Amino acid sequence: MVRSEISKNMFAYPKSRGHGFTLLEALIALLVLAVGLIAIAGMQLKALQAAQVSYFHTLASIAAQDAVERLRVLSKISDEDGSVTCYSVNEILASGGIFATSWTDAWGGSLPGLSVSDSSTDPCVYTLLVEWEEARLLTEGAGALLYHAKVPDVGYIDDEEA
Repeated sequence: MVRSEISKNMFAYPKSRGHGFTLLEALIALLVLAVGLIAIAGMQLKALQAAQVSYFHTLASIAAQDAVERLRVLSKISDEDGSVTCYSVNEILASGGIFATSWTDAWGGSLPGLSVSDSSTDPCVYTLLVEWEEARLLTEGAGALLYHAKVPDVGYIDDEEA
């Protein structure tokens, strides 16, 4: 008789429900975990987009500095009075010279749809607008960098005075 009482107690429904989790509780926990993982994935996507925007802005800044350095090389120093003759970016781009082709070739592969324009009135002061295409990030308003630079006034130094 003792044996039959033990077997009945083994398969009997427990009176206390405080042991373990129910299926509903497990599903709710899984739902909360899924929502958290989706939020983390969204934050990771935004971080990757911000890194891409930062990368393009860094490249555009380097490209603008390279353009200014090339323009400084093209600036002429007159031997008679030591004045500096500068050319605007628009004049150089319109002439189709080596600057226009080599600069665009050098940076066009890194910045798709690259273009540059100069909005300054003084030819020795450059206000470069470097623009590029960012098809994935158009809603962010990215794709342009305004860069200001000035060709320094370099005076002519006479060899006899130095």
